[in-house]
Amino acid sequence: RLFSSYQAAYPEYYEIRILLPDGYEDTRSAPDLEHNRTEDESGTEFWKSLVANEEDFLVQFAENPDNGQFVAYVGKPVLIKNAKVDPILARPILRGYLVITIRLDQLLQRIADTVIGSHGYMFAVDSSGIVRAHKDPAKIGQKLEPGLFEEMLGAAGTGAELVTLLDGQKLHIQGKRLDFNLWLFTSVPSAEFVIAGKKLASVVAGITVLAIVVTAGMLFVFLNAVFLAPVRGLRDATRQIGAGNLQVDVDVSASDELGELARAFREMGQSLHRSQEQIRYHAYHDNLTDLPNRFMFHEFLEQAVNRARRHQERLGILFADVDGFKRVNDTMGHHAGDELLREISARIRSVVRHEDMVGRADDDSPNVVSRLGGDEFVVLLGELSSEIEATKVAKRIIETVGRPYTLQGQEIYIGISIGIALYPDNGADAEQLLKSADKAMFHAKASGKNNFQFYDPKMNAVAINHLGLEADLHRAMNSDDLFMVYQPKIDLRTGYTVGAEALIRWRHPTEGMIPPAVFIPIAEETGLIGALGDWILLQTFSQVRDWQDTAAGNLIVSINISSQQIGNPDFSMQVAEMLKETGTRPERLDFELTETSVMRMENYVDEALRAIRDLGISLSLDDFGTGYSSLSHLRRFPIDYLKIDRSFVDEALTNPDDDAIVTAIIGMAKNLGLRVVAEGVETVEQGAMLWQRGCDFAQGYYYGKPMPAADLLQRLQEEHAALLEAGESVLPAPAKKKPALGGAG
Repeated sequence: RLFSSYQAAYPEYYEIRILLPDGYEDTRSAPDLEHNRTEDESGTEFWKSLVANEEDFLVQFAENPDNGQFVAYVGKPVLIKNAKVDPILARPILRGYLVITIRLDQLLQRIADTVIGSHGYMFAVDSSGIVRAHKDPAKIGQKLEPGLFEEMLGAAGTGAELVTLLDGQKLHIQGKRLDFNLWLFTSVPSAEFVIAGKKLASVVAGITVLAIVVTAGMLFVFLNAVFLAPVRGLRDATRQIGAGNLQVDVDVSASDELGELARAFREMGQSLHRSQEQIRYHAYHDNLTDLPNRFMFHEFLEQAVNRARRHQERLGILFADVDGFKRVNDTMGHHAGDELLREISARIRSVVRHEDMVGRADDDSPNVVSRLGGDEFVVLLGELSSEIEATKVAKRIIETVGRPYTLQGQEIYIGISIGIALYPDNGADAEQLLKSADKAMFHAKASGKNNFQFYDPKMNAVAINHLGLEADLHRAMNSDDLFMVYQPKIDLRTGYTVGAEALIRWRHPTEGMIPPAVFIPIAEETGLIGALGDWILLQTFSQVRDWQDTAAGNLIVSINISSQQIGNPDFSMQVAEMLKETGTRPERLDFELTETSVMRMENYVDEALRAIRDLGISLSLDDFGTGYSSLSHLRRFPIDYLKIDRSFVDEALTNPDDDAIVTAIIGMAKNLGLRVVAEGVETVEQGAMLWQRGCDFAQGYYYGKPMPAADLLQRLQEEHAALLEAGESVLPAPAKKKPALGGAG
């Protein structure tokens, strides 16, 4: 309906489409078009140009294959953030492209109606040599003779004029490229130039007579200028210097007294310019620390806020005040206080990110350190990924400023209190942001000094808690606080345990059990996720190896893999080394990746997934149904299992939409030769519904909560004992039994 309303207002927009990132049409409104030759645009030249385009939108002229009309295509990427799935701080990602097909009737008619001189005209030709606009309607759609068209393009490319015979006339042709697929040419008969030449001859004759008359006057002017021009030049230079233009160039090259005076004027202007630059520098910089002062910082901050507003970025302000500085000034004198301030400024600059320029008026420099006056410093942090980044900088400043100083042979200690404000959370403009940081600094002073506080107390508590958990997570990786548990995976046709999902747990010595939803994001933000992922792989591989000669020897154990791990080009080699080191059979392993992470890395994840499959490890697509994958992705990626997200399973019995989604996912997976696993099964009714829909496997609290390895082994031993009592030495074939929906236990 929205597209139709636009087409009603703009009739020339006769086709509006949404193309998915893989080139397939998702939505199309084209009431004037009867046919649509294909929904797959991935092979067209326009699609290739659209994907490679780095600008905000692309305009391209081409022939519409659906109706043969020469049109303009306008394409624009669609960037959307999914508030339900994406993290709060995630940037919008590419969901597809909006493409509008526009009629060019008015443009082509305007070209055809243009008259040059008496008989000249314009015409438009595409890159194939087909005439798209011409004063003669019969020529539209005809193709120019290849040799002539090649000559026309060669002349147009150099800006030259081509003289040739066309339609029995000697024509002068010039061309200009409007687009890579559209050329505009002008054509003027030679006879018009003859007429123009005669008119020009008359004009030249008149000019010649006029030149003879003017020459006498010019002689007088020349003689007068020899003496008066230098004087006027010096007079104008004096006026420009007085108006503030100090780099004036006096154009007097004489070697007499006038020339000497001109050179003196130039030297005076250059000297004044250097003095002005020095005055400007001192006006915008602190004389003691050479940092940008309050005036310059305000300019930086306003520019940074405007840039952050345009690009929807975050930035932070750290307002710092030295604790106990007055005591140093009063007891040791102002000279010692100045020396202390210089040392503090150097230490603050040293802990701000080294890859960024500090205190420079440079748009490419996101971070600035400034001294506002007295013992107050302020740090501008640009392009923040999260408040944790500002927390780390504040913590480093407190640590480095808190190290001892030697002044006048005496060792002293001081602290620093820091207030933190974030854009846009704590202020929509530069002034409000600075005020918020100042208030947060006073809160830090009131909280005992030598600490940092956020303007938002809630954010402050979260940041401090994250910092503590980050340090504890480092220690936990070298202790027994981290451990693995395994949640059973049930074959719905037999009711027996055929697999398990490996899950990490953290038992904090003082906080108790900390959920993975809390510490996994911290590991990702701090860069620990790589080491944590390796720890999980090594622990799980070792456990699978230990199970090889037990009742759990045939289990397929699933391991969750992060996007950072699969994005590492050496990941498959690291996995191969771990398999060799632990002696684990790869066919007993399954790597799970979320649908969202795979879609975000689709440009290079294919090769990484195939490298894992080549090792003999199967692959699962987790949380399926919550992302944006299409059938083409499922066919392209080497996926073995689809895991239906628990959000659909929860409501499938009561919500027809969720039931339809579950049924569709299972049917699609079967058609693609994939196995289906349902997550979050908590009731016997859910299990029965999934089995009736054709689901292969299920896991959830109904079948078993995550449990230690020893408990899972005991469960499998009991299942094997039950099989032996029934006279079977191995698990029964899946198709022979209806599901024991409560599990074999």
